[in-house]
Amino acid sequence: APTSPPPSGGGSSGGGGAGTGGSGESAAPPRGGAASGSSGSSSTSAPASEKKISARIGGPSAVTVGVLAEFRGEAIGFSWEPIENARLIWNFGDGSSSEGRAVLHAWRYPGEYVVVLSAASGEYSAMAQQVVRVAAAELAVSAVAPGASGFIAIANALGERVDLSRWQLRAGAESFTLPTNTVIAPRAPLRFAAETTGLSVVGGEDVALLYPNGSVAARYEWPRAAESAEVPIHKILDEI
Repeated sequence: APTSPPPSGGGSSGGGGAGTGGSGESAAPPRGGAASGSSGSSSTSAPASEKKISARIGGPSAVTVGVLAEFRGEAIGFSWEPIENARLIWNFGDGSSSEGRAVLHAWRYPGEYVVVLSAASGEYSAMAQQVVRVAAAELAVSAVAPGASGFIAIANALGERVDLSRWQLRAGAESFTLPTNTVIAPRAPLRFAAETTGLSVVGGEDVALLYPNGSVAARYEWPRAAESAEVPIHKILDEI
């Protein structure tokens, strides 16, 4: 029979092949070590229909867009011991899913998401939920060098790496999609050359960093002088 220790985190129990859903802390085992759903007697087994397993999620409740977060799942058995062979399926609330005891995930947009863990072992199943609040990344378009030999620089104010996969750079009516696995280091600028992006910026035009869905994450604020004349590249390099 499946077994496992009482967790400290969101979780709920289920049995007979269907989880009950819901969230909250798993109940502590009753005194004497009898698991919830059992008869409480060591000599008498509870009917199979009364036995339940539970699931728990361990992971952050607040993260930043583009930053990988680690989640760990566990299925808890009749005697409050881990079920080693349980199948653990994750749903991150943004259309993404994964499977395994320990998983990584990064959200692409700010918002509030419900992470759902479904655990199954034999005919028993359970479900746990956890709300995760995803904050906007602290990114800025820190510098722009106009012209065919120029660049667009992005700065990361966070102390963590941020995944910019499929984010976009926009200059005027033109845009460039950053390749998958584009990562910006903590507290560092990242420059994208016009030769690579094809974005030959004209001084004063709208330059922005966009989320993958096209909404604006950060916009460049031109110095007033740049509206009438291009800023020399060597001067911009000195500032970043």
